[in-house]
Amino acid sequence: ERLGGRLAARVAFTPEGADPSGALRLVRERRPEVIYVPATAAQAAWLVGYLPGEGFGALVLGTGAWNDTALLAGVGA
Repeated sequence: ERLGGRLAARVAFTPEGADPSGALRLVRERRPEVIYVPATAAQAAWLVGYLPGEGFGALVLGTGAWNDTALLAGVGA
């Protein structure tokens, strides 16, 4: 916000077997340009699989933990 950004939505979820589609729809309705997901590589791999189905065109950013070779090999372009 200090640099001119605006927080469009903030949603928490628990990845252990929960379907995040409802929470992701709430975020999508806000039409964010960027989504920041502070998650481990394993959590990111799980969540990112839901994003195309929810119609996101936003840039998805995460922590340095995402620099995991197994995650990078599984996400493609």
